[in-house]
Amino acid sequence: MNPILVTLQLLLLLPALPLAVMSHRTSRSQRARHNSFVAVGSLVGLLAAVLALVSLALVLGGDETVDPVLSFVPPFFTLLACGAALHRGLSQGYRRTRRARASSAR
Repeated sequence: MNPILVTLQLLLLLPALPLAVMSHRTSRSQRARHNSFVAVGSLVGLLAAVLALVSLALVLGGDETVDPVLSFVPPFFTLLACGAALHRGLSQGYRRTRRARASSAR
């Protein structure tokens, strides 16, 4: 197993978790801040997906022995955290849509 690959995957997990937490704690009315969360989440998620594909290529190629937990769990959690930040940043506020529907029905 390539220790550099595992280290890079773990280093990508470090900013992804606080990104998801900050995205969840930030009000949706701060669109500029959420846009930056979406941009960073997209970049980190893309890098995590590329590293997961490199690990998969090494497994399928038979070049290295791979520990599945160290190779695929960190990218999975990184993608999950980035997906949560993207979902929060791109979704509409529930209360706002609910109020808009209530006012349009009157």
